[in-house]
Amino acid sequence: MRKAVIILVASLIISSCSFPSSIMQGVSGNPFKPSYQLSEPLSSENIFNPPVSPEVPPEEVVPPAQPAEPLAEGADEFTFVMIADPHINRTDTGVAQHTEEFISFLEQQAAAGTVYPFIVCLGDLVDNGDIYDSQAQDFIETARGYTELKNFIYVLGNHDIRTHSKSEWESEYNVLTPGHDVSRMIRYSYKGVSIYKLDNSSRIFGKDQLAMLEEALRNDPNEYRIFLAHEVVATGGSLDQSTVLFGSEAGELLR
Repeated sequence: MRKAVIILVASLIISSCSFPSSIMQGVSGNPFKPSYQLSEPLSSENIFNPPVSPEVPPEEVVPPAQPAEPLAEGADEFTFVMIADPHINRTDTGVAQHTEEFISFLEQQAAAGTVYPFIVCLGDLVDNGDIYDSQAQDFIETARGYTELKNFIYVLGNHDIRTHSKSEWESEYNVLTPGHDVSRMIRYSYKGVSIYKLDNSSRIFGKDQLAMLEEALRNDPNEYRIFLAHEVVATGGSLDQSTVLFGSEAGELLR
């Protein structure tokens, strides 16, 4: 009897580390192959079908012979704003929210003549997974209103999917907040830079997502790439969470 219990517990632990279906839920094709241009503001008319850059055939993509040179002074540079873990409506004792301070920062920057093209949020917008949270919607709408492209690029976090599936989160927030992109996996192109939005809100990337990402990278004509994800991959220090995030997927972490 004792042996049977041990085997059962072990099988539960193994299965809890695999996350076989939730990562790719609602995803068809390779979401990283198209390149969605960020040079035009997103609107409710084009959010579901944004303009797509023509793909460069693989045979025409030639890897640079030398490492990329730094941008020359006065080149096509850009600056964007990045935030993480607002955890709107978190009720823990001693936890402070800073959404009002962030909006105040955007207001001050705009008054001084600095308007950023877009905002990136690296996940956990809401603490309890409430898609319909009015404070979160108001925060997104107010924040993106201060950007040049009216876009709030959102990465899905583990707290965001506490009470809803990933596909529900995407579909409902697209309807509730037109013009706000919540696609979990996507590649943007902006001024010669590729911005890859990844999904590791289940604390793992998954082999399928990594394979699609590798395929897109082989055919990416942009010289510079930025990768966005919510969970820490590896810090290499005392806060290294790789064993927590990946469990038995050491091969995935190495990849």
